[in-house]
Formats: sequence, C-alpha cells, structure tokens
Amino acid sequence: MTGSHVVVPWAPGAAPPDVVVRDSLLRDSLAGRIPGETRKGLVLVDPAARFRKDESQAEIAATPAFGLSWIYLGLAILFCVTALKFRGNKRYMQTLLKDLTDTRARHNAFDETVRETSLLVLLNITWAACAGVLLWIGVRRSVGAFDSLPIADIFPGACICAIIAGLYLGIMLIGYKVVGWVFSDKENTNLWVKGAAAATGLETILLFPLTLVALTKPEWQGVILIISVCVFIIGKIAFIYQGFRIFFTQITSWLLFLYYLCSLEIIPLIIVWIAARVSCGLWV
Repeated sequence: MTGSHVVVPWAPGAAPPDVVVRDSLLRDSLAGRIPGETRKGLVLVDPAARFRKDESQAEIAATPAFGLSWIYLGLAILFCVTALKFRGNKRYMQTLLKDLTDTRARHNAFDETVRETSLLVLLNITWAACAGVLLWIGVRRSVGAFDSLPIADIFPGACICAIIAGLYLGIMLIGYKVVGWVFSDKENTNLWVKGAAAATGLETILLFPLTLVALTKPEWQGVILIISVCVFIIGKIAFIYQGFRIFFTQITSWLLFLYYLCSLEIIPLIIVWIAARVSCGLWV
C-alpha cells in the first residue's frame, strides 16, 4: 500500500539499515513478519458490505415492484375522486343497496340524481382497476415460478388485466340489457342493469382495501385472492337472485335460467381467465 514503510534489518552484503522498502509487492512477498518491521497505512472497509445482498437476488426481488408506485398513484386518484363524490353521504350507500335488492322501478324522478350516477360509474371504474390487479396476481401465482412469466412487471401486467376486467364489465352490462329487452320490458331491464352496476359498486368497497393489502403484503396474497373471490361470488349471488325475482315468474323459466347462468355468468368468467393468461404471454 502506498505510504507504508518496511524497514529491513541490516545484514552483511545487504542494504544499510536505513534503506526503506517502498514497493508494496516486495513487502507482500516477505514471508512472515520481520523483526524490526514497521508498518503504516490505512485499511478501508466497506461499512455496507454485510448489509448488501447479492446483485442477482436483489434484481429478482425488485422485479415485481417495478411500476408499483404507479399502481398506488392510480388507485389513490380513483379513491380521492370517488371520495369527493361520496362526501360521507349515507344515502348513496342506501341507494346502491336499493338498486341491488329492489324489484320494482322507481316512480319518483328525484330518487336518482346525477351525483349518484357519476358515483356509480366511478365505483365501477375502481372495480375494474382493483379486479385487474387481483387478476394479475392470480395469473402470476398460477404460474408457480415468477421468472417464467413473460410480462413479469406489475404495471403493464395489471394494466392489461384491468383493461380485460373493464371490457368484461362493459360487455356484461350490454349482455344484460340485450337479454332484458328480449325476455322482458324496458322498465325491468333498466332495473336489472342498474342492479348489476350496483353489485360491482358495492363489491368495490371491499375489493379496494383488499387490493392494497395484496400489494403491500405479498405473503398474504393467497388469502386475499380467496377472500376477493368470495366477495365477487356473494355479489353475483345477490344480483342473480334479483334477476330471478324480476324475470322468472313461471315454472318454465327454470330452463331459461340455466341457459342464462351458462351464457352470461359462467362462460364469460372462463373467457376472462384465458384472455388474461394469453395477454400476459401464457398458454397452458
């Protein structure tokens, strides 16, 4: 090391005692410590060396977190806009419950306001965002090995799944409207479609915190997915029960009810799952 001085004791035929060996290579080549040797210098130690992880492991650990801040930002914006619309008014929640449970149309024009409609739209948009994040987590966990997922970053993967969830929501509302027009009148159809939107809006109240917990606590994602599926199933059951009360008043309606379950409730969910896996680059 530069700045070190090694004093070599004098011997016959050797250099005088005051000769200082400054070459670090010569110093390192000396075996053992020579009597009378004087060493000076600084030893530098990286204080963070014992806290630093292997670069490859750090890269893998950081991979799922890429774009996570953008996911938080998007959810925070949706939450703030929805909260400004809600403003702690309990009547909006009562309206959503009434839309999901009522089987008769409203006759009072003042029962529904523009603010309620915009709140319902915001809740459904938030539902699509939360469902997209949870759907991407479900697709990633179904793979087993995270590295084998072509789209491994959460931001593009969650955005793709959110678009799929939004398309599912929009197509389902259109499908409900078409089925209602075919088998019933316009009044009952509007009531049924509004009940579907109210069901997803109420689900959002539970799915939003579950999505945040799934993002912040990866070790809880398995449990969160199970709870989210249960919330979705309960909402579907409530909506299906409302539709059954509105449309099916005869014994022969049971056959139509089975066709409805297969065509509008079961098959679309299978298509959504396949579409999410294919969009993320998987086909098993």
